Amino acid sequence: MIYLVTSVLTKPDGRTCFNPTTDTEVFNTYFAALRWMVRERQLYRSCDYQVWSETPTYRSNFGRETMFCLCYMLPTNSVTRLTISRINTNGYH
Repeated sequence: MIYLVTSVLTKPDGRTCFNPTTDTEVFNTYFAALRWMVRERQLYRSCDYQVWSETPTYRSNFGRETMFCLCYMLPTNSVTRLTISRINTNGYH
C-alpha cells in the first residue's frame, strides 16, 4: 500500500487547480501521512486560516480509498483540500 496526500485548490468561482507534480506527497505508512498532515494543520492555524477536517464515508471502485481530508480556507475565500488516499499497488481492488 502507498498513501498519497493530494492538495486541490477550489477557487470561489468553482474552478479547481491541481498539479500532480507539485501537489502530491507519497508516504509508505498511514501514520507518516497523518504526522505530515498534523504539521500542515499547525502551520495553517498559525496563519489564522479557518481549518476543518472531513472523514469521507465512501470507497472508490478503482483501487483508491480516500481516508481523511483536511480543509482550510484562504483569506481570498479559496478552499484547499488535503486528502490522504490509500492506493493498492498489487493490481487487486
